[in-house]
Amino acid sequence: MILTEKLIAQIGDHLRQKRLTKNLSQADLALRAGISRRTVQAIERGESISLSNFIELLRTLDETEFLQSFADTPQISPLMLAKHKGKMKLRAGKAKSLPPSGEYLW
Repeated sequence: MILTEKLIAQIGDHLRQKRLTKNLSQADLALRAGISRRTVQAIERGESISLSNFIELLRTLDETEFLQSFADTPQISPLMLAKHKGKMKLRAGKAKSLPPSGEYLW
């Protein structure tokens, strides 16, 4: 599994390459995205930025393909919704405790 810091650095590198491919300076990208140049510098250095700023950068660089997976929610028919209404999970349950000996039972 990739560490969060490493993944953020990889995303920053990818965004930098996309920016350069489009021949944009950091200041130009920031202006078009409606964010500060410091924010662009931060993500390109592998630092965390807000999700809303990240989305604005993706939109400005035309890199929103993967966001579609969040927008494409499966449509449930009204009949199926009514049928499963009482069964839909609204909360996470409590974690199960370990056996007294501290060993897992498989």
